[in-house]
Amino acid sequence: MALSEYEQQMLEELEAQLTNEDPSFASAMKEPEKAQAGASMQFSVRHVVVGLLVAVLGIVVLVAGVATEIVLIGVAGVAIIFGGVYYMGLGRTEKVVSARAHAPRNRFDGSFMQRQEQRWERRRQQ
Repeated sequence: MALSEYEQQMLEELEAQLTNEDPSFASAMKEPEKAQAGASMQFSVRHVVVGLLVAVLGIVVLVAGVATEIVLIGVAGVAIIFGGVYYMGLGRTEKVVSARAHAPRNRFDGSFMQRQEQRWERRRQQ
């Protein structure tokens, strides 16, 4: 079932208002074919595991420093924690994802309005 002229006009006004108020959200909600290629961050498993182990070791050293009331050991523990977190960050790589990788599939093919019309038709048939 197609939208009436009034409904189409209201939808266009809402879309224009959304684009004016929050352009980044509006661009994220556009059709995948129109969206540009994006980048996602991936972490190396090895870096994450080793970094976490070093950070946990740093926490143990920090607790030992607090328990013995030796400030130098506590500071060393904090430095070890930061070193572990820094090492985790070294394993971060940027992976470029094409817009086609996020293209809708199967029942989600088409624009937003086409998908809404398909859902409406399915509900009417039930």
